[in-house]
Amino acid sequence: MSRGMEPVLGRIAYIAFLCLIMFGLTPTPGYCATPPPAESISKLEDIFAKVADNLSMEIESAWHEGRLDVCIELSRLVVEVDPSYVEAYGNGAWLLSSAGKDAEAVALYKKGIAANPNRYEVYFELGMYYYRKKDFANAEVNFSAATKHAPPAFVWKILAHSLEKLGRLEDSLAAWDKAKAIDPKDPVIEINMSRIREKLAGK
Repeated sequence: MSRGMEPVLGRIAYIAFLCLIMFGLTPTPGYCATPPPAESISKLEDIFAKVADNLSMEIESAWHEGRLDVCIELSRLVVEVDPSYVEAYGNGAWLLSSAGKDAEAVALYKKGIAANPNRYEVYFELGMYYYRKKDFANAEVNFSAATKHAPPAFVWKILAHSLEKLGRLEDSLAAWDKAKAIDPKDPVIEINMSRIREKLAGK
């Protein structure tokens, strides 16, 4: 079996297990032991993506109905069906944190990072989790990790703010400069750069 098929087969097994449980059946050992043909993998990925989209719609419906526990469990299911669905990690973790389940929230963020190590989004979301808690050291670590994966300007901007909170003004100015290179027409960037320069001049 190719290594590229392993995540897909794992999700097939997971969904099959859920279906068996839903219908009151007992899973048989080796029920998903036979892998699908390699040419079927892309079709399966499309199915997983559609299932994840439908689950996301259910999450939105549950959110408007105030069923936060359902939102959390559906978010967990989304990332099992489609581990690349990065929004679900952030949404689920935010809900967990709002419910006072911070350890579970951080675990879900980290699960998202492990599943998507070359994307900026979940690093950013975990950074925002720490930033909201005024844990600027951990926020900076995750924002810095996010910048290694071609993020938009706003990631550099929040990194700059975190660095300023930590008293690292030179690094903050450098982060603002990176943001400016991405979005040179944003007037807020130059305003903040001028403010940091004034702080540095007054040191």
